[in-house]
Amino acid sequence: MLAWVDYFPPLNLHNWPNFKLGNSMHPVVPNLSNEIDWLYKKPKYLNQSVLEILQKELKVLLDKVVKNNLNLYIDKLVSEKNYEVIKTTCPNLIKFLKISKLDRFSVQVCYLISNSNHNAIHIDEGTEGYALNIPIQNCENTCTVWYQAHDRIGDAQVYATDTWEQAGAAPIFDRNSSVEIDRINSNIPHWVNIHIPHSIEQNHNDLRINSSIRFGAGIKEYLKTNYQS
Repeated sequence: MLAWVDYFPPLNLHNWPNFKLGNSMHPVVPNLSNEIDWLYKKPKYLNQSVLEILQKELKVLLDKVVKNNLNLYIDKLVSEKNYEVIKTTCPNLIKFLKISKLDRFSVQVCYLISNSNHNAIHIDEGTEGYALNIPIQNCENTCTVWYQAHDRIGDAQVYATDTWEQAGAAPIFDRNSSVEIDRINSNIPHWVNIHIPHSIEQNHNDLRINSSIRFGAGIKEYLKTNYQS
């Protein structure tokens, strides 16, 4: 399964207008070309019983690919070179993608792993800008938080865990000058906008594992058709 199909240049954050509230009471993303005007949506076809099945499969996939490296507490990416592993380990995930008509897109499975609240405010460059986040373990008392952020202070390089090939970059923003605009419970599956500065707020020190499924070219059009308010 392909990691990321298209590369998107850094957004000019200094020219962003102020955020405003839309009819859904979600902050509206500034008027950027080809972007979607929401930060998050609950996915269709993913009820509690389906969630529990997918959680088990995604945990097994993580164990297969990452094996004993969980003590590193860093993000894990499953690249396209493990397509067959994903397909054979997660048959119900593949079924869910087919039911959701997401099986026509290239897919990457990213695991967000942490045991602390030290998570930088960042955006995920090198992606299509939207991800399907599915909690796996100890995601209680954890939130995904979005910010209005202007002061870029550096970049974090992202590598595929299974191949160690560079898979993207994550611009980092100064927390002191950033202003929170919205948050969601990370223990509930959501489609999330990852081209807006965001971070994870974890209020415990247990090992937290969240999966973030990234899709290739065309996913914005899919979301506009199926989820745009």
